[in-house]
Amino acid sequence: MAILLRGRSRCHLCNAVIEAEDEAQLFPPALFATDSAFGRLNDSAVHRQCLDARPDGDLALQILDEYLRDL
Repeated sequence: MAILLRGRSRCHLCNAVIEAEDEAQLFPPALFATDSAFGRLNDSAVHRQCLDARPDGDLALQILDEYLRDL
């Protein structure tokens, strides 16, 4: 899973720092194909708000949930 250092790590979607009060979502490495629309989310932390704003954000969370369920 990605490492999140609140106040230092940057969101891979908006590039702003993820602060202590921000909701964040972390993704493990190699979850998505590198050439897919989600490839940049591999091994990343993002603001949950940024992910929710994407039209395909729910799909990314669904793929993550399936991955975690299969562990």
